[in-house]
Amino acid sequence: MPLNEDRAVEVALSEETRKRADELCGSLALSVSIEKRGEVSLLPAMLDDLNSMGSRARPVQIALMPGQAVLTVISDTALAHCSHALLVCRQEQGGIRKMLGRHDASRPGRRGDDPPDKFFASFAVSSNIEG
Repeated sequence: MPLNEDRAVEVALSEETRKRADELCGSLALSVSIEKRGEVSLLPAMLDDLNSMGSRARPVQIALMPGQAVLTVISDTALAHCSHALLVCRQEQGGIRKMLGRHDASRPGRRGDDPPDKFFASFAVSSNIEG
C-alpha cells in the first residue's frame, strides 16, 4: 500500500509516522468534552493525510457507535478521499488512541438533525498504533 509514489508503508511504523502521531496527541485538547447523541459518543480528534506529507492535521470529531467497526469522522471542512490517514483521539475512559486507516470523501449530513455546516466521512481502521 503506497504512501505516495516514492515511499511504501512498512508493517512496522516508521519513526516519522510515530512522530506525527505524537505531535497530533499534543494538538488534542487536554479536557475531553463528550457529546452524546442517542447512543453515539462524539470525541475530539486530529486527522492527518499521510499521502500528503506537506498537509497539516485538522481537528475533527469522531462519532463512536456501539457495535460498528467503521468510525464516522465529522469535520468543519470537506475532506477528500484518503487512502492512508492517521487519526488520533482521546478516549472516553482516558488515554489516547492512534489509528491508521482510510476515509471516504466527506458529504453533508443526511439526517434532519445533522448540522448544516458539518461534513461526514467513514473511517475504516486498518491498524492501531501502540504507545
